[in-house]
Amino acid sequence: QVHVPLGLVERQQRPQVDRDREPAPERGSEFYRQEVEATKTVEHDDFLDQILSLEAGHRAVILGEPGAGKTTLLINVWEYLIENATEEIIVIWIPLAELGAQTLAKHIENVLPIEILKKPEIEDAEKKIYWQSFMELYEAGRVWLLLDGADEIGGDGLEKIQSELRNWPKSRSAITCRLNLWDVRSTNSLATNKLFKIYRTLDFR
Repeated sequence: QVHVPLGLVERQQRPQVDRDREPAPERGSEFYRQEVEATKTVEHDDFLDQILSLEAGHRAVILGEPGAGKTTLLINVWEYLIENATEEIIVIWIPLAELGAQTLAKHIENVLPIEILKKPEIEDAEKKIYWQSFMELYEAGRVWLLLDGADEIGGDGLEKIQSELRNWPKSRSAITCRLNLWDVRSTNSLATNKLFKIYRTLDFR
């Protein structure tokens, strides 16, 4: 029940890195913190406002070391969106470790009605009505996908997220990921995607 609001650093888009200088995995976070990280600090409340004002199709990435508070921050984002949205929205929490081989669409279609309607089983007709209502809000750009733990998908988690989000161009998303996965992948196309705004959690002072 305790939440300590930490500041964040907004990162620049990652430049192309000389492969001869690319760091070993254990040095990834240290290397990029020195080489490509911006110095613009974003305070907690400003960060939440920026997430709320994301345009349809735009994404925010929250990077941090293990135990740095990424999931706690994402929960805070969820609460803030629900409490401060000025129109009807749907905010969907998706622990990526549980996604497995499922697509985001299948996960939402199967799991969310049960969680929201608080029923162990949902009739197909009822699920269809829910899905239609959901898609109406999605088409209006009023669906947020909160994707927790890109590093827990297994395999190339970042590539899977990139592929999945292409199918959801009207959603708004916030994604958490460990620094070591994000920074040491020279093929991380998300790091140079202009639709992604990248933040890193600051340490305790």
